[in-house]
Amino acid sequence: MPRVKVVSDKEYVWRQGTRYSVEAQVAGEHLESLEYKHGALTPDLVVREARKKSSPLHPCFTWDDTKAAESYRRFEARKLTGSVLVVTQQTTEPVRAFHSVPITITSDDEQARGYVSLDVAIADEGHRNHLLQQAFRDLAAWRNKYAELKELHSIFSQADRLVEKYSIR
Repeated sequence: MPRVKVVSDKEYVWRQGTRYSVEAQVAGEHLESLEYKHGALTPDLVVREARKKSSPLHPCFTWDDTKAAESYRRFEARKLTGSVLVVTQQTTEPVRAFHSVPITITSDDEQARGYVSLDVAIADEGHRNHLLQQAFRDLAAWRNKYAELKELHSIFSQADRLVEKYSIR
């Protein structure tokens, strides 16, 4: 892998919904310098670097092991729930069996996120609309990720028409 020193004229921003106390520009430039120094980034490298209290990445991690362990178990629960697939009569390939949707968790209508089965998600109009909007966000993210590939521009045009046709306002 070639090591190319990149003069950071890039603007780094956090993905929508991401919450870190470190500015994205600082994190992005630091990660870029680690990539240059080591040839590539690995999770172990990033954690090892972030462990240093002087690292700009240090505040991005939970260093209290009890809190980190509980947080990791929630991550594992999300990964487990999202990893279960189902084959239905409408699909020939396995698809996600459970989908993350907004749910009400208290009598005060407090909103949180939970998982519902594909059948429930499709049958409930609110959940279905949420899934459709998520599909459009995923499509937009995919489009942005591969925007530089001219070979995909005809697919992008079709996707734009689809989003416009079914977009829920």
